[in-house]
Amino acid sequence: MTTHLKEVLKKMCSIVGISGIDFDNFDFKADGWYQKYQWTREQEKEFCEWLEKYLLENKDSRKEFMARPNKTKRDIKKVVKEFIFNYGWKTTNEEEP
Repeated sequence: MTTHLKEVLKKMCSIVGISGIDFDNFDFKADGWYQKYQWTREQEKEFCEWLEKYLLENKDSRKEFMARPNKTKRDIKKVVKEFIFNYGWKTTNEEEP
């Protein structure tokens, strides 16, 4: 697992309250791993904003996540939406506890 992907997945886990996850033993290659947890729309929004900022400020992360690693906000938002669509936790309409 690459450094930037690990950082992004750590943030995803921390937002839904999965602390101390063992990345060496969590099976991110298993079918449907992203369906094991859920987040609220607010948590998803928080993650999206974090990831947009992370990609905007980090050239190496853009190279890793983007086919054309430019720094335009429009393109970064598109990549974030695609990432959430493919790998985001299940979204619930419930309020945070």
